[in-house]
Amino acid sequence: MLTFLWAFFILILCIIPGRDLPQSSILQIDKIFHFLFYFILAFLYLSIFDKPNFKNIALVIFICIAYGFVIECIQELFLADRFFDKFDVLANSTGAIVYGILHFFIPKKL
Repeated sequence: MLTFLWAFFILILCIIPGRDLPQSSILQIDKIFHFLFYFILAFLYLSIFDKPNFKNIALVIFICIAYGFVIECIQELFLADRFFDKFDVLANSTGAIVYGILHFFIPKKL
């Protein structure tokens, strides 16, 4: 359940009108947040499985990347002041992939 709430939280943040978002003095800090949000999303999806194997990890990474891509398409097609950002897709994908790789090195008893 927490996984789906987190995914919904990401969706809500991504459809907030751009003019309502806080402006950052640090250039592109939002990419760090994209990375972290999808890193956490991959973690939560993988926590659903008792013993995730390579196939499960690859599936979760694919789902996370596809979800991020679809949200970017929604921004471009349906939201007036938001747009598709390939660097957001890259940050989202990197977060999911990095967690997928790290999952192999995290002790299973955590």
